[in-house]
Amino acid sequence: MKSTLVGSVLLWAALNVPVVALVPGSGLDGSRRWETLLGAVAVGIAVAVRRTRPLVSLALCVGLWWTLALLLDDVDSVAVMTRLPAVCVMSYAVGRQQVDRRAALRVLGPVGVAALAGGVRSGLTVPMWAVTASGLIFAGLLPWLLGR
Repeated sequence: MKSTLVGSVLLWAALNVPVVALVPGSGLDGSRRWETLLGAVAVGIAVAVRRTRPLVSLALCVGLWWTLALLLDDVDSVAVMTRLPAVCVMSYAVGRQQVDRRAALRVLGPVGVAALAGGVRSGLTVPMWAVTASGLIFAGLLPWLLGR
């Protein structure tokens, strides 16, 4: 139990290090501190439930990534890209732990469709929409397939 807690805390810290290290203004005194703190809480919840509810953890990370992309109106920004490792790790965990492929597809399919439809609805240009689609494929789908 203690080693699981230590491992979870280390994973949470590792997933948040790129954000604090690379995003300007992400420190506690910076302009993006609320985004950083709320993102750290979301990733913490995702790490905490990744063993019992892996699909929920993946949906949290994809939702965080997509929300940042819409709020910042830039899919390529460093603040958005530093959240992709969390999507990759949770997607891999879903692939390793989820026995039923259909359950994973029932969650991953609507999440992907909602994210891509949200991009069209929010007025993303075609290149940004392509970046979003490839981000979902490479960060969400491929790690899941590797975990299988």
